[in-house]
Amino acid sequence: MQARHEHREYDKNIKVWVGRYKNLSNLPHWHSDHEIVYAEKGRATVHIANQTYTVEQGQAIFIQSESVHYIHSDGDSILLLFIFAQKPLQRVTDGFQLATPLLTKDYNFPALAEKLSLDMHPMTRLSPISALNRTERLLIDIFANEPTCAVDKKSGESENNFRRLLDDIDKNFANYTLADAAKFMSVSESHFSKLFKHMADTTFTRYLNMVRVEKAIEMMREGKNTITETAICCGFGSIRNFNRVFRDITGYAPRLLPADYNSFSVHPTYSSGNKDTFDPTDTSSVLL
Repeated sequence: MQARHEHREYDKNIKVWVGRYKNLSNLPHWHSDHEIVYAEKGRATVHIANQTYTVEQGQAIFIQSESVHYIHSDGDSILLLFIFAQKPLQRVTDGFQLATPLLTKDYNFPALAEKLSLDMHPMTRLSPISALNRTERLLIDIFANEPTCAVDKKSGESENNFRRLLDDIDKNFANYTLADAAKFMSVSESHFSKLFKHMADTTFTRYLNMVRVEKAIEMMREGKNTITETAICCGFGSIRNFNRVFRDITGYAPRLLPADYNSFSVHPTYSSGNKDTFDPTDTSSVLL
């Protein structure tokens, strides 16, 4: 499953989502929303762009919108997540970012989660205003009490180039090579390999194979091509190589793939069924 742009869906007019996860793990992804991850129990490793952070129990981390990131938590951990639309809060953050995403002050996130839940259930005419007010107040407190700096345009350009690279791979996956990817990012192949591994949580070769296998599954379900034609169209070169990689990625031979196979154990969409949505959360994660 390739890293993707997550299009967050919200309930009605409240552009805030709050949830608790046990054993949270997700794929590399990015979204236009800000996100705060608070370790209520246990700890988690959070990868943002090319940096890795450990969030211990009682700590929180702020993930600025558009940042490529993924989370791996301890099996018995409980993480509290706040995700909220960036646009209504832009006047607080516009032009600035936190010097480090790890928060140093106590913002009483469990109490905030309870208040936001009361805003949403039951829903009233004033619920959207109240939820927006609470999240804006939170951001004001964070940006007033944590060290900040001007937005790092160079870092932002690097992340933007990485997101564009993923889109380029998605469009041209059949003939894509490591050399193509390194050239796209304007770095050496050795440097690119290390950069990609850190940002995507896998090697470039395996990532490319994941994309190709996912495209092959889509073609197989359409039923318009033979297995051999599908293998060639998706860049595998030979049916033998296709069978080997397909089994390595999915655990099944192409002809034995279950009809309800869920690519790489992630939630493919949100509840609306909109095919353009994507939930990067691993199915082993439990929403409490």
